[in-house]
Amino acid sequence: MANTASLAVASGGEALIDRFGDETVAVVCRTLGAEWGAFYRIGVGQQPFGFRTRGVPSEFGAAYAREEMQQVDPLHPFRMVPRRQRFLTMGDTRADNPARHRAFVTFLQSYGAQDAAEMIFSYRGKAVAGLSLCWTDRKPEHRRSVELGGALQSYIEFNLGTLWPDAGAPGGEPGAECAFTSREKEVLDVVCRGFTNEQIAWHLNISIATVKTHLIHIFKKTGVETRGELISRMLSTPHAVRAAQPSG
Repeated sequence: MANTASLAVASGGEALIDRFGDETVAVVCRTLGAEWGAFYRIGVGQQPFGFRTRGVPSEFGAAYAREEMQQVDPLHPFRMVPRRQRFLTMGDTRADNPARHRAFVTFLQSYGAQDAAEMIFSYRGKAVAGLSLCWTDRKPEHRRSVELGGALQSYIEFNLGTLWPDAGAPGGEPGAECAFTSREKEVLDVVCRGFTNEQIAWHLNISIATVKTHLIHIFKKTGVETRGELISRMLSTPHAVRAAQPSG
């Protein structure tokens, strides 16, 4: 009964964050004139998950993953978070690595995007969510975008903070009571880093069928039904994340 109640809270929290993401993307895109937007949460290894998109072509997202553009994307969360800057445009990152910047701009332009920007939102000093923006009609005026973007980031972060304790952290210590095997911990680690079943199989040198079996056991132990719920529960409690990290 207690487990059912916890799942209900977690489910409600997921829905609340999704709605917040949808509303945030819509408002920011309209305000800054961006045609594409994607709100996401930030997981282990600064990996994004739980995307709520507006206007982003499906083929763009598929190509981004297929061509591993995260390796050159200067606005990816694992590059943004350490900078501790609230809002950055593509132009702001040019000097960091010109070759990487050119490669990503070329990729954007191949899909009709003229410019991009990123926001990172924190709660109690930890990056918990972000927002990607793309302009396709024309490049926005840089100074105006930075001023408005910075103001919007602060306002969104404040409002996100008011719901995160309830929506982002369901009651109890999810996963704390779970006794994971060493292999399950390895699978959990890479799942939280955004790996697909195929990537997990290659990374751990096991079959896809074995990956699925481990996930079934993990889902049962944590009381979840989907990958998204699993990641959300593991990230909601630092104790659970530490317990799931492989030793050695």
